[in-house]
Amino acid sequence: MGNTRLHVLLLAGRRDAKVDPLAAAHVVADKCRVPLDGKPIIAHVLDALATSPLVGLITVSVNDPFGMDDLDCVHSLKTARRLRMVQSSTSLFESIIKGAQLAGFPLLITTADNVFLSPEVIAEVDAKARAAGADAAVAFARKADVLAAHPDGQRRFYSFA
Repeated sequence: MGNTRLHVLLLAGRRDAKVDPLAAAHVVADKCRVPLDGKPIIAHVLDALATSPLVGLITVSVNDPFGMDDLDCVHSLKTARRLRMVQSSTSLFESIIKGAQLAGFPLLITTADNVFLSPEVIAEVDAKARAAGADAAVAFARKADVLAAHPDGQRRFYSFA
């Protein structure tokens, strides 16, 4: 992978095109727009990506590619030509394939609700992926960790092998 900057695929689409219960509770269209500490959770993730010296281009896969143009972080990253929005597909798998084809490699894939993402976490994931010779790395929370933090929350999880 050399010293090439990371391309990031940020997954922000709705599951099954349904409004998330957390989004509905906060009267926003997408879970990534739910406010946390005064700004949408996607803004926290974009800020972490933008401040990481390892990150180059960020591709956001979202249901409405123009629906976040009102966010300052989206505007500034677009102006800097570091961000592009793409229409998400009907499934997580298809969104990842489509986004990966557009983004390039090396590729970091994460979600728009990953508010614990930081430049330090990005550096750790990058170092481990490069040491393993990987072209792509995916960062997901484990089911046990999600349920420990929010036992009454989401009940649908993907299994990876």
